[in-house]
Amino acid sequence: MQNLTQENINKSSEFMESGKSSTALESIESAESGKYAESVEPGKSIESIESATPNAQESNIESNQESNIDKMIREAKEAQEKRLKQIDDISKMSPLDMPMALEQLELYDMIESQAIIDEVYKHFATNEDMIDSLLKPIGCKVLNGVFEAFSWGRALRKRGITPERLINECGGGFSYENGASNINYNDPYMENKNERSLATKNEFLSEEYDSSKYHDSSKISDYKENNTSPDGTIIDEYTGKKIAREDTDTDHIISKSAFHKEVVGNTLMGDELKKNVALTDSDVKKAINVGANYADTDKSLNRAKGDKSVDEFVKHMKEKGTPLDKKTEATMRKKEGEAKEAIQTEANKAIIKNLTSFDATSRQMYMNISSAAATQAGNQAVGAIVMFITPPLYYELSQVITDKGEKMTFEERFNRLKDYYINNATKFTLGTATDFLKNVVSMFAEIVINAFLGIYKIIFKIIKEGIKILIDAFKLIFGKDSAKMSPEEKGDAILKLIGAAVAGLAGIGIEALLNYVGIGEPLSIVLATIFSGILSVVLMVALDKMDLFSLKSQKRKEAIEKIFDERIAQIRETKEALDEKVLKALVEQKKKFDGLMGDIAESLKTDNMASLNTKLYEMADFMGVKTEWSNTRECMERIQTGGRIKL
Repeated sequence: MQNLTQENINKSSEFMESGKSSTALESIESAESGKYAESVEPGKSIESIESATPNAQESNIESNQESNIDKMIREAKEAQEKRLKQIDDISKMSPLDMPMALEQLELYDMIESQAIIDEVYKHFATNEDMIDSLLKPIGCKVLNGVFEAFSWGRALRKRGITPERLINECGGGFSYENGASNINYNDPYMENKNERSLATKNEFLSEEYDSSKYHDSSKISDYKENNTSPDGTIIDEYTGKKIAREDTDTDHIISKSAFHKEVVGNTLMGDELKKNVALTDSDVKKAINVGANYADTDKSLNRAKGDKSVDEFVKHMKEKGTPLDKKTEATMRKKEGEAKEAIQTEANKAIIKNLTSFDATSRQMYMNISSAAATQAGNQAVGAIVMFITPPLYYELSQVITDKGEKMTFEERFNRLKDYYINNATKFTLGTATDFLKNVVSMFAEIVINAFLGIYKIIFKIIKEGIKILIDAFKLIFGKDSAKMSPEEKGDAILKLIGAAVAGLAGIGIEALLNYVGIGEPLSIVLATIFSGILSVVLMVALDKMDLFSLKSQKRKEAIEKIFDERIAQIRETKEALDEKVLKALVEQKKKFDGLMGDIAESLKTDNMASLNTKLYEMADFMGVKTEWSNTRECMERIQTGGRIKL
């Protein structure tokens, strides 16, 4: 019997190693593993402790992370309920099976704990899934750019409705518990596009071009006189040749009509002057007739150039078959650049004067700017109403069409929608009113800044975005929710605010560059929207990868702590159950084992073989040893025939 028992133990150990343990043990493995046991197999464990939202808007990552951790803890609790049930089964096992079951239970605890830690580290090392963190946001940005090619797409954009926003807020960003995502989509580039699409009124600038309004005969005469040599000749400022004064004209390098054109070659003076809200006709006249915008040149060359830009003139001469020589072309390009800078400087002086004089003209300009800012803020408010209505409506329709989620009648869904709109109407109204005021101020500043030319505009835009970042940073550091954020979270959020502003400003630069190389609107806007969008996504992912404030380390630590706090509670509960049930079962098994051993000893002492056999069978049943015979006769027959005895 002793040999048979040892063989049974060896066999059970083989089952343990191969995974082919008894039925009771297999049920423990199945229940114990639950969602956690899958973590032993790569790719099937906690797949997203920190999942990112599609818009590359990183502000929602933490909330999704929390929900995923909570989900995992909930699943752990469900597995714990099954575990406790299996402890009952352990307490009913034979003495031989029980140690293996307890060992397997402890083994799974060790495997799961290590797998969870490994998976958390692996996840934070690889960050979010590439589709969610990179490809999907970039796809949204591309769609934003494509929409810019259509008038209706630009009209929707003015109201803050873009493909990116629709996808993010309708396609998974909405829930009745949390509402819509409320992501701010107004980056600097979008504000710049919206400002330029406004029909800002300026009654101090002529809508139609009239050459006489911008011609200054006195200045032109003085300029030509100063360039005339005593011998009556003038050096052609384009070709360098000496010619008679009567054979020369004074050319406006950037023509008087340029500011009435949308885009003039490389100069872009049309966009900067024609729609300027802070200039008058007299200001433009003074800027156009600045000395650096004059060039005395041969009459034939001047008349061939006309009101063309240098780019247009060079192209025109090539088409005629009489291309300009390289030196003349280079000189003309250089002087055009100098003229542009001089015009911008003169115009900026006039803009500052007009905006700071606070006379009747200045007050009217401010009224025009305020009206335009309010118009754009109103457009944004209309878009906000649409986005308040759309996500829950889309949610209900998608539930019906896909037949997923709760089984509800049409009336129940309608009532849920109605209740949502009613319950959130006040909060939405107050939020929209606040956003309206913010948008008025922001757009007012944008219109004023866009009135400036050249480096002034760039400097003021950087200052504006810097102020916005400081305000948002102040809210992050001292706001009502700041206590809930760690220093690492605040630093990371501020860094990404800066990154978003840089990407938005880059969009403005990209569009200007595209226009400079001859790609005009709307294609330049489409491409700039796509490029700046991709840049913003890549920049955010790069900042997340760099993790300058060790935020991932902190999040990883918090995730592990939260998960293992729950695990520790479960271990305590399991220990109490084991102490209560398994130890009690062990005590009872010890008593029964001692009783059977006493009976076997007594049978041997009295040489009562019938009793001995009976007690040995009872011991085999008690120890869980299964034989291929049911009585002594069958056993003896097997031995006599030379058959192998298996337990």
